[in-house]
Amino acid sequence: MNQEQLLEMLRARLPRDQILLESFLRYQATHFDEDWDSLIQNFTTQRGVVTSPVQVVRFETEVSAFVEASPFDEATDLSSYTQTFGQAGLKKLPQLNSDEKALVIEVALFNLATRFQLLDQEGAYQSISAASLLEKGRAANLVNVYRVANNLSDRISRDIEQFLLTYEPERVSPQETLEEKGEVVDSIVISESRQEITFREEGFIIIASLDEDELSQLDLRTGQTKHLPAYEHLNLSQKFEILSHFDQVRNSRPKLPNLRRGEFDHEMEMTPIYADNELLTYLEADGTVYDLQRPLTPQEEVILTEMGQTILGENTEKLTRLEIDLADFDEQQGGILIDAAGRFRLKNVDLALLGGYPKATVTQLALATELLQMGLTHDKAEFFLTSQLDLEEARPIAYAFLHEDLTLEEARTFERDKLSQPDLSFREWREHISQTKPEIIVTQEKLPNPIVEEALKRYPIDSRVTYKGQEFQVMALRSQALIT
Repeated sequence: MNQEQLLEMLRARLPRDQILLESFLRYQATHFDEDWDSLIQNFTTQRGVVTSPVQVVRFETEVSAFVEASPFDEATDLSSYTQTFGQAGLKKLPQLNSDEKALVIEVALFNLATRFQLLDQEGAYQSISAASLLEKGRAANLVNVYRVANNLSDRISRDIEQFLLTYEPERVSPQETLEEKGEVVDSIVISESRQEITFREEGFIIIASLDEDELSQLDLRTGQTKHLPAYEHLNLSQKFEILSHFDQVRNSRPKLPNLRRGEFDHEMEMTPIYADNELLTYLEADGTVYDLQRPLTPQEEVILTEMGQTILGENTEKLTRLEIDLADFDEQQGGILIDAAGRFRLKNVDLALLGGYPKATVTQLALATELLQMGLTHDKAEFFLTSQLDLEEARPIAYAFLHEDLTLEEARTFERDKLSQPDLSFREWREHISQTKPEIIVTQEKLPNPIVEEALKRYPIDSRVTYKGQEFQVMALRSQALIT
């Protein structure tokens, strides 16, 4: 399933696969701090695989302490805190009905309970489970609900993590705990890692690492964060350290170029690229730059190159979906097919026709592509893909085809005659053919022109008329076919 299909299913525009949606709900609960687009993309590419850390501790005491320290008197637990905290923001969202707003709170609670390991053995928190959330969301637009819920749980989780940086619970020695439980242990090794998280910059990516394990990445071009599997095994203070550093980097760095891709320009037959709201350049079907308006910065060069690769990938994908393998064509032939897909925007049936002739020359493919764009029928386009005529000999035939002045059989006849008589020109051949055809002369009776007759009634010949203050004498009346 691709991203668009998943989004349509969440919007209830496609039949909902409950197993898939439950998988997404659980995946979302461990990645709600990612931006929505990355979340959708990562879920579809990773096939919904959820990598959860081993649950070694529950944060009930810490979360309870956070709620108790909050300024909300009515908040007695995480559920009531989330309800109270979220109400102010939900009131500003008229697009959500009351049921959807209630579902937002429950999804946010499920996210937080997953993050702080508060789920019970059945995978539920205060009767809120993946199954119950899916049941309550049957009639809802889950895209709206989940996006709001993720933002809410992300905000609350950051507040909790900030609180835990200074929270000091009562400590019980390991020995006392073991004695109370009557456990016998030969040896206990408690290792408090003092290893520091390091940050390094590679290109436009900031990478957070612990020893040799990469934890998270910040894309400086988009500002988006990507958490790697090792991130899930960090404690809360380490996660907060990474997020805080990334926030600081975002705020301290100068704004990166805001390059955006415009809608395909059919007149230019290319894709415009804008820097903010000003045209910067065009990208051709193969992703190459055309007509730069100004020199590029190094950052813009990288971003523009990626945009070009994306456009090339999209046009290649059009051909691949039609089972056209560019490996069957040489580089120049492949360039013609890419242009056919991305520059001329030919229909799939036209592309499939071109893709069926890997042995056609570059000239044949280019001419057939141009003629298909002009609306030439497939049988006549195929003539040029298989013809032995050179370009100069083929052009007058193409012109005659487009003007419906030549039949396919006549074109084949000329090719046979040309191959047997190399000095024969198309013009000479047409003249010879026209002389052998019987001449049919059709005479038409000259019919009166009602427009001219009406004009003559109003403005007789030699009468005088006034136009824009000047006086003129009517000398004659002319139409396209008649002069009186």
